[in-house]
Amino acid sequence: MKLVLAGAQGWYYTEIFRTVETLGLTEQVIFPGFIPGDELPDWYAAAEVFVYPSLFEGFGLPVLEAMACGTPVVCSRAPGVSEVVGEAALAFPSHDEDALATALHLVVGQPEVRGMLSTRGRIQAARFSWRRCAEETLAIYQRVHRCV
Repeated sequence: MKLVLAGAQGWYYTEIFRTVETLGLTEQVIFPGFIPGDELPDWYAAAEVFVYPSLFEGFGLPVLEAMACGTPVVCSRAPGVSEVVGEAALAFPSHDEDALATALHLVVGQPEVRGMLSTRGRIQAARFSWRRCAEETLAIYQRVHRCV
């Protein structure tokens, strides 16, 4: 199994590259860089599990995208992520590396857990849509406008 660390180079990227090299993991860790939006569903669908150990998020769109593709999700209980995944992911306390490892072991080692998370994830992701987002945003603007 390979670890894919996708995304544009950001904070601490040099340290991450150095650590992977120091540990002799260059054959096990893939750095594809930025992935265009139209390619993301293929990457999500090909993954055994999507791991999102974020400490804080405004919304958690990547976990929603992964769930919509049927990819099991393991994520931190960070604000902005927990609200999106509900009960459809294995969540662990932020900064708890042992809990992350346990969750990954469970998902990778038990096909029934992967299947359950995949099903729950698709159901949870279906609760969100851009149309609903626009309608609810418009309703808020209308309420605020009436108060002014």
